[in-house]
Amino acid sequence: DAPTITGFDGSLVSYLEGSGAVVVDLQGDASVWDVDNATFGGSILTVTVGYDTSQATNNASAAAAAAAAAEDKLLIHQQGTAAGQLLVLGDRLLWGGLDIGSVSSNISSNIGSNVGSNVGGSNASAVGTGPALQVRFNANATPAAVNAVLRGISYENTTLGVAH
Repeated sequence: DAPTITGFDGSLVSYLEGSGAVVVDLQGDASVWDVDNATFGGSILTVTVGYDTSQATNNASAAAAAAAAAEDKLLIHQQGTAAGQLLVLGDRLLWGGLDIGSVSSNISSNIGSNVGSNVGGSNASAVGTGPALQVRFNANATPAAVNAVLRGISYENTTLGVAH
């Protein structure tokens, strides 16, 4: 059976562009379960920014949505190396000082609307995808470690001064 993610349902977050990264899981209740495995070694978590393209009535609107994607960043909130804390060193992801996998951020994504609908709660037919955050877990990635990663996913927009 595939792992199940709960509690990561596209919480509404007020955001002022250029104001720094914010954690997406405001409630801190995101979790993942896999009844078949004790660790997530070999698993890949990919998160994208979803865009509602249902209102794009012309190529200019679609182009504007694509340009906005370049300003969006997904990252992991870094805390340190103490027990239960996350830290990214180069492409390595540490949890409590233990290497649990590798991270690729702001990779080009065209993985379709399925992830957007499952994670962002959006209508699958109206979701475009932007830059992605991808984590490739190794055998050290326990459920507690992966839950910490889910709860540490953050969003940032590098444009200055526009409230969302």
